[in-house]
Amino acid sequence: MSENALTERDRRFVAEIVGGESPPDAWVNAGFAATTAKKKSYEKLRQPKIVEAINAAKVKQQVRTDIHADYVLQTLRENVEMCMGRLESAHPVITYDKKGKPQVQQLKVFKHDASAANKALENLGRHLKLFTDQVEVKTHEEALRELEQRFESVTGTKPASAATTH
Repeated sequence: MSENALTERDRRFVAEIVGGESPPDAWVNAGFAATTAKKKSYEKLRQPKIVEAINAAKVKQQVRTDIHADYVLQTLRENVEMCMGRLESAHPVITYDKKGKPQVQQLKVFKHDASAANKALENLGRHLKLFTDQVEVKTHEEALRELEQRFESVTGTKPASAATTH
């Protein structure tokens, strides 16, 4: 789909969503009426052309910023390890020799910060959907495909039903 298929307000709505705004705020910021924001913004999010535009804009954003899910997850993992005192971090320390000349040395520190570790673990857990309070709805085909993939990853073979249904 070309971006030209979207109206100017649709393009602004997409940009606001990708920028992190809530759907009602994105709706108003894009120039739509505030009185209809709550209902209409969520309806707009279900339009295929809007979904496609948001997905395309997110891909462009990831390429442009070089920030993607792998980077975020790896950084969160490193943060957990550092905050639990399992990874050292280097801090510059200035010392002086006998002549009074300053020398910079790297002091290796193992620091325990339970609060920061818990926050990083919470974010990782949310990514893995360990703390989901919502029910995820899938079509029969999606659920079957997921079960077949899990079966294959555990056993190394395709389930017998996969050969006949696909």
